[in-house]
Amino acid sequence: FEQHYLSGYSEEIYPSAVDTAYYKMPNPDGIEFSVSGTESSIDKYSGMLTAKGNGAFKVNVTGGGVSGSADYHVYSTPTNINVYNGADNSEIKRLNLKKGDTVKLNLTAQYYYINLKTSDNCFNYEVTNNLGYVNENNELVITSNGGNGVLKVSAGDYIKEIPLSVEFNSVFNDISAHWAADMINSVYESGIISGYQTESGMMFKPDNNMTREEFAVIMCRFLGVNAEETGNTDFDDDANISDWAKPYVAVMADKKIISGKADGNKVNFAPKDTLTRAEAITVLGRVIGGDADGTPTFSDSSQIPQWAEKYIMIMTAGGFVNGYEDNTIRPNAHVTRAEAVTMLYKIMNKNF
Repeated sequence: FEQHYLSGYSEEIYPSAVDTAYYKMPNPDGIEFSVSGTESSIDKYSGMLTAKGNGAFKVNVTGGGVSGSADYHVYSTPTNINVYNGADNSEIKRLNLKKGDTVKLNLTAQYYYINLKTSDNCFNYEVTNNLGYVNENNELVITSNGGNGVLKVSAGDYIKEIPLSVEFNSVFNDISAHWAADMINSVYESGIISGYQTESGMMFKPDNNMTREEFAVIMCRFLGVNAEETGNTDFDDDANISDWAKPYVAVMADKKIISGKADGNKVNFAPKDTLTRAEAITVLGRVIGGDADGTPTFSDSSQIPQWAEKYIMIMTAGGFVNGYEDNTIRPNAHVTRAEAVTMLYKIMNKNF
């Protein structure tokens, strides 16, 4: 009898010998299989068939001086794909989920009125906007803290699109609509950043400028360095460094990752000063390390401090920092808390 497969489907073919009256009898020894037509293949001895390509083909069986064959059809592109929820076998038309949710996906495919035999490996998946992924168990796994996108299930040239909405979930009450929300959440979950407890709940204040002492703290956490409960620094303005930041500033200064600012005969840390892009890029460039050839070619390169040039080259070459649309790098612009976290996020998620 004819079988209809979606390209990529595999199954074992079982032959059955019959006599001239079509009564079943024992199979002869030495049975061998072959395929003719399309690019499908079959193991000569085990009968494991893999349907590939598009069109009709035959499975041939020989053994004991007799033979048999059956007609098969394989389709590279179906005309429809149905997606069902493995929990209750309901058809999925739209998904509304939250981070950490998983949904078992069961799939069927048709070529017009013909139901096709399929398996999970016949299909490809894409989850847009980094909302999640489909794992090896054919489960949709949500990894994002919120957003809207599409689950795309495809076979051949046919694509089934299922709208996907992920409920925003964050410890911070002021970032749900912020462009850096996912990155802030990701870095927070790594234990690197914290927020501000207010009467309205926990806030991150993403658009506030980041201070130098705040950056020293998150860099220490980012590097996994344990700061001592007490820390001494040699800066002339030690008295201005907040108590909660002193051990972190001391460690970062000792490791020569963050340095001070010259002010006449003094070297100050300037803890309450707002971090500049040149300063942030330099600190992160020291962490990444390496060398970069040439000099920056931004339209405002003349504004880049000499001590930052090398690190701007390293960070831009690695894709951790981008210039602006007007080809400026704006080295002396202030860095917001969201921008600083974005730089860290890109480094954390870079495959070196």
